[in-house]
Amino acid sequence: MKKLLPLALLLFTVLHNSFSQTATSIANGAWLSPFTWNCMCVPTPGYTVIINHHVTLNTSFQIPSGSITVNASGSLIQDADRDMMISGGAFVNHGTTDFRYLLLQTGSFTNTDSLRLKSFANYKKMTNSGVIHKVDSFYNVGYLYNSGTVSAKKFQNNDTLINDGLFIEVDSFHNSNFLLNNDSIVTPTFFTTGKLINNGSIVGVDSFTNTGILNNNTSAIIQADSMLNMGTLTNSGTINTTAFANTGTIHNIGALTFNDAFNLSIINNSAQFTGQQSMFNMGRFSNNTGGSVLLGGNFLNADSIQHDAWFFNNGIVHVDSNWFNADTVTGVFGSFVVADSSGNSGLMLGSFDFCDLTPPANAPFIDVNYGTISPQITWCTPQAPQAGFTATDVCLGYQTQFVNTSSGPVSTCFWDFGDGHTSLQVSPLHYYSASGTYTVKLLVSDGSVFDSISKTVTVHQPPAKPQITLSGDTISCNSTASSYQWYLNGVLQSGITSQSFVASQNGFYSLKITDTNGCQSEMSDSVQVTIMVDAAVLNHSLSLSLFPNPFKDEVHVIYKSEYSGNAVVAFYSAEGILLLKQKIENEYIFKITLPEVNAGMLFYELQTSNGSVRGKLMKLN
Repeated sequence: MKKLLPLALLLFTVLHNSFSQTATSIANGAWLSPFTWNCMCVPTPGYTVIINHHVTLNTSFQIPSGSITVNASGSLIQDADRDMMISGGAFVNHGTTDFRYLLLQTGSFTNTDSLRLKSFANYKKMTNSGVIHKVDSFYNVGYLYNSGTVSAKKFQNNDTLINDGLFIEVDSFHNSNFLLNNDSIVTPTFFTTGKLINNGSIVGVDSFTNTGILNNNTSAIIQADSMLNMGTLTNSGTINTTAFANTGTIHNIGALTFNDAFNLSIINNSAQFTGQQSMFNMGRFSNNTGGSVLLGGNFLNADSIQHDAWFFNNGIVHVDSNWFNADTVTGVFGSFVVADSSGNSGLMLGSFDFCDLTPPANAPFIDVNYGTISPQITWCTPQAPQAGFTATDVCLGYQTQFVNTSSGPVSTCFWDFGDGHTSLQVSPLHYYSASGTYTVKLLVSDGSVFDSISKTVTVHQPPAKPQITLSGDTISCNSTASSYQWYLNGVLQSGITSQSFVASQNGFYSLKITDTNGCQSEMSDSVQVTIMVDAAVLNHSLSLSLFPNPFKDEVHVIYKSEYSGNAVVAFYSAEGILLLKQKIENEYIFKITLPEVNAGMLFYELQTSNGSVRGKLMKLN
């Protein structure tokens, strides 16, 4: 009898491997050891693998279907150079994983804890709310959402990157498609040829190059030792750089500071353009109403090749050293103030005011003139300044951007924000510590004449932290809002936007709500959902069978119960969206057609007064 036990065990293992598609770790051990898994088998591609222990990856692995889930108590660590390829399935890491190469071809990868690897190529969908440690190369050709921390020597984005977290220790960052940065990127080399929307910070940069579309929005900051714009740059935030050069198009309504600047193309300035040293304009520069160009060194407007350098001034230009024009300077009511020498060998057109603080004795009051000067130009007799500004209402916790639209020769600005704080900046950002409506006053001056204007701004109180409840698998919010943003394990669920819904995945659900003012609440406390993913009879008097599984368009349902009464079967998408709900009768065999439903994982639930059965099924193309 004892001799038959090994044979029986072998037969059980073979039969179990033939039919089982799920493997759950029951002990620390190697992947290739059957004693690591509850199935007494070795998981092969296509399995649903759940890791709750410390598993050693002693083979490279492919996921064409099925999934691997590393829970918080588990880890999957390579013993040598091991690779992972996802070609249709899913990998979810809530613990610690370590590979050499990871290729996400199709399917999905989610990391909420710790991931170490040498190289990562993403062609599909990857979300990270954990830590991805120093990667030699990270190549994204799919959709990447990061709310955690990514460290990579070389990062290349060729598709879509949404960053709500941190990119640190990145030696080289290259964006060639779409990047939305809402938090922080730290890198010495940043190169973008696609579209970049910056709502956060990009700092620590030695060399910053833009050849695409760059929007540096309100409250955003870019800090770079040298910056070259060859594309389209719109700045309403802050840009700090030492050497700045433009061969593209710039619209500045924020603060742009530099040591030295070279413009060979187009700049439209309506706010602060400040240099510690000099500015050389060889292109077309428009200093519009409310714009200020403040230079600690020299101003030169000249193009020795095409001779079409053009500087338009309806704002203020202060030059602490020398001023020289060899092409065209024009304007209607702007002003130039020059502390040292001035010279003109080109055209000075329009009716702006020019004030050399060390003038010659006779008109025109410019030190050296070999060019043409319009008779409408005035000399140290500027028009009176006229105050003006714009501001938008904000939500508490965000800064208010004030854009100075004052006209005339404005040399000083004084802001009273109505909360006891003031500013001398041209177009400041201000943070209000409490909600309410504030009266803001702007006082402008040219040194002798003053003008002021007052307006109100409102800082809205965000909605209160929402409370969510769990009843069975239904999650509900107690607050009425304009929009609902549900999160699963910290990752935004784009398909769930209602006040309540039926959860279809295990995990921790939380919520942010947005009110009619566009203000968003803080994240709610989470609720944990545990769903039975294998059809199991919760009451022995109740059963439900579905076949075939997987199915294409039609699925047959067999329902039996010892008790009479109505029953309902419901089908849900992977995002928890109800697809079909139908009443059924006892001992009832029927056929359901779902031709319009996309291929992928679906969930079903049988609800009766006597109990319920839940499960999942797969729809094929």
